[in-house]
Amino acid sequence: MAIQDKKLKQDLDQLLKVRLARKDDEALIYQTWLKGLYFGSSWFSKMDQKVFFQKYRVVINSLLPRSQVFIAALKEEEDTVLGYSVTQNNLLHWIFVKTSWRKMGLAKRLIPDNINTVTHLTDLVRPLLPKKFKFDPFMIGE
Repeated sequence: MAIQDKKLKQDLDQLLKVRLARKDDEALIYQTWLKGLYFGSSWFSKMDQKVFFQKYRVVINSLLPRSQVFIAALKEEEDTVLGYSVTQNNLLHWIFVKTSWRKMGLAKRLIPDNINTVTHLTDLVRPLLPKKFKFDPFMIGE
């Protein structure tokens, strides 16, 4: 690891806290997941936006109660969410990091070591996924 990478990691360790999601995080989760999937996918964006947002909310409603949602927040201001991941056993359902916090290793901190399958992909995330991850959207029903 380069010296600059070590310094960034140390700085992030001092600034960040990873915690479990709270009820007041849900609005951000729904908004960013729905918008991220719709606008970030050349496939979903072909649908009528209103229909997609309405119908896909049902999918998210079914996933959240059986998932763990990890929130990356500022230590000094835990309500300031910088990113989050939605995982279930070995599945990564969704990950989001605010634009200004990307490319700092925050997403890696939000993905547990046991993850090997991704259920949602956007055009942005696809090239960034580790090769060991497989894509299986049908696992959302598991």
